[in-house]
Amino acid sequence: MKFLKSKLAILSLVMMSLVTFTSCEDNESGVILVDLEARFVTETDFNVVSFVNVSQNATSYLWTFDDGTTSTLFEPAPRAYFQNGTYPITLVATDESGNTSTFEGSVIIDLSCTFETAQSIDAASLNITFLDDSAPFVGDNVAFASIGNPDASGINVSCKVGEIVRFNNSPFDNVQLDLTSKFDFVANEGIKMKVWSPFPNTPVLLKLEEIGNPGNFVEILQNTTTANTWEELTFDFAPGDSNKFDKMVIFFNFFVADGSTYYFDDLMLY
Repeated sequence: MKFLKSKLAILSLVMMSLVTFTSCEDNESGVILVDLEARFVTETDFNVVSFVNVSQNATSYLWTFDDGTTSTLFEPAPRAYFQNGTYPITLVATDESGNTSTFEGSVIIDLSCTFETAQSIDAASLNITFLDDSAPFVGDNVAFASIGNPDASGINVSCKVGEIVRFNNSPFDNVQLDLTSKFDFVANEGIKMKVWSPFPNTPVLLKLEEIGNPGNFVEILQNTTTANTWEELTFDFAPGDSNKFDKMVIFFNFFVADGSTYYFDDLMLY
């Protein structure tokens, strides 16, 4: 009886091994069967889309985007979309045996704002729209960032604006920008910009300086009239201020220390 039980146990082990072996092989060469699957998901930050590759058992990849461009990276670089619409994207994943799997997805943009198309930090054609990060503002006791418009309404429905977060440790917190030439106030009457303040009657000071010579400056103070909405302020400069200044310094809530957040946009000549 013990001998019979032993033979049965051995036979059972052999059968289990055969079942395991045959379920893991697809042919006599012993290649292991695996499930190949191409797949990706997207992560959207405003209008910038990142692609997360969640394919299974693949060794190479081919991405094809709506504009016909391709990528063979595991995860391609994030892409920015500037118009509302649906953008098809295809991912083909290939395994080590040459088998392929295709996944077709899409990116859907639904923006409630308008993207800018031009920007200049030249004083002769000043037009700061925060289209990109080419306007290198420097913060003095403030945090500056180019962000998505938090209130795309009223007179400002552009998608990007400048954000100023004051540190509440100085009444003279500001942002500064060096320009590539000097202002001409014979051909131009002045400078205007759209602003957003959490308080009415916020004093906004625009100071023009000469780079390397801060003692040579002119400044104009204007007050907002509303709170929590966009409005446009204008700063008129005299023709005699021409060809002197190539730096701007902007103070929100001038001469008051606070930790509030302010926004500005469309800083340009008129």
